[in-house]
Amino acid sequence: MSSPSHPPILELRAAAKNRRVIVPLAALLTGAVLIVPPAVGGSLPVTAGAVVVWAAIFVPLAIYNHRLRVVLTHTEFGKVGLGKGRRHSRVNIAKAVRVTLLPPRAGSPPSANVFLLDPAGGLLLRLRDNEFDRAEFEDLIVRLGVPVTAYPAMLTAKQFSDQHPGTIRFWERRPYSFAALFGCGTMAILLIVAAVLSAYVLND
Repeated sequence: MSSPSHPPILELRAAAKNRRVIVPLAALLTGAVLIVPPAVGGSLPVTAGAVVVWAAIFVPLAIYNHRLRVVLTHTEFGKVGLGKGRRHSRVNIAKAVRVTLLPPRAGSPPSANVFLLDPAGGLLLRLRDNEFDRAEFEDLIVRLGVPVTAYPAMLTAKQFSDQHPGTIRFWERRPYSFAALFGCGTMAILLIVAAVLSAYVLND
């Protein structure tokens, strides 16, 4: 993300509380996967399917929290998460927009976000303050040295997306549609794994 010619002014890593939660979460999910299916009479295919679903959810989360960092240099700004890191020239950051987004369901906490936009209003990077130490996060926003627009009221993801197209992903704009699609996909994976393993056991 940075290089000897572009030493970092500031580098943020995932908040310690987010990294610490990985181990107990892994233990909890592993126990649920290995204990619950047999306890309710689940067969080997059901258990294997549960393991596949667990891995698909937990492994990316663990990798993301381990790799997450934001780097600010004199000339560039970038973020590394689950996939390939993204970096931009600081001159392309026209402004920062701060907004607290309402959760899709009651009971979940609101999410404070900062969207870094280019001169045309396109999204460069999105930062969530609950992923980092709050003081370091605020220091980063100040050090960016760009105009900051803050929404005084909380908005839904769709409301913010309507005002800033292209900044919010589909699963946040349409959480219930995404949940239905995700559920269907999960069931399909479980059925496929169960069918394959059942055929393997029968032919063994």
